[in-house]
Amino acid sequence: MIRLPLTALTLLALAGCTDGPAPSASSAPGAAVAQLQPGMTEEQAFAILGPEVGYVRNPANWDQACLSYGSAGAYIHAVFENGALIRSSAGNPALCSFGT
Repeated sequence: MIRLPLTALTLLALAGCTDGPAPSASSAPGAAVAQLQPGMTEEQAFAILGPEVGYVRNPANWDQACLSYGSAGAYIHAVFENGALIRSSAGNPALCSFGT
């Protein structure tokens, strides 16, 4: 008898733990890139694009880093310098690379 209310309460509590799917850059890469603005931080890009799937520093300028978001064939590249976005592009076939 007590199982049913406990099961219902448990399910209700677990339902409150989900916020829905994480942001996905692969669903609409062009639309996601349009939301990025120069000067944004990596945290602000994360809020729009979700977690990055690749990270590489520029060997010629260690203040620059390129982060890749999305999935194979539809990567979004976001280049940051000193923690601020300087440029981004969508629809890239591979992860970020500075030619290394």
